[in-house]
Amino acid sequence: MKVDLRIPQQNDLVVAYNILQSGNVVSISDLVQYSMWTRFDPRLGEILIRHLQRCWSKMNPLEVHKVLKDAPMPLCWGILCDHVLFLLPKGTQLGFKNWRNCCLSDFKKSSSENYFLGLYSFAGKKQRNEAFDSLPLYKKWGYLSCELMLPNQDSSQPKRHLTLIPKGERIRKLKKILNSKKEITVHDYLELFPGKLSRRVAEMDLKLYSIKNGNTRSAIYRKK
Repeated sequence: MKVDLRIPQQNDLVVAYNILQSGNVVSISDLVQYSMWTRFDPRLGEILIRHLQRCWSKMNPLEVHKVLKDAPMPLCWGILCDHVLFLLPKGTQLGFKNWRNCCLSDFKKSSSENYFLGLYSFAGKKQRNEAFDSLPLYKKWGYLSCELMLPNQDSSQPKRHLTLIPKGERIRKLKKILNSKKEITVHDYLELFPGKLSRRVAEMDLKLYSIKNGNTRSAIYRKK
């Protein structure tokens, strides 16, 4: 497949799903094409991330780099790779980071545009959230989104403790909710950052900036 800018149709996405889940070897050019199509379909992103988690070590990073050089949106690859890091055991993360860096060496950051295209109403609340609450994982590569493309975790995968939100942003929102409510729970705080903040970090933030009442998982926190 030639890597190009065309918008995928539904049939293209179904074919990509089947190829990635077939267990067969997938060409690097196809993988790079699919990486760009994830901007139109987060589900494809989840499937491709799982594929990269399984197969990255079998791909020559110099060959990947060569294909990416001719791709219109090469930095989609970096965003997918950073998702893969959350699924890898710590012992393999350094090797994967070196592989990713080799794939993406000498590419310039994009110009802060929304990562996902055509998914949300123009100027709607969801699109505004994508810009204002964008995750560092996307900003690092010059894109904006607050949505992860992590596939559902199964029992064979290492447990993830995601903390994707910078402390300053977390505390700003924590103080806002503490000012607006008489009392909150850890669950209330976690709901501000769905899937992006570990319970342990949430409890540490609350300990610093609120008064705890109770010792169970449903303990109440009030403004200091």
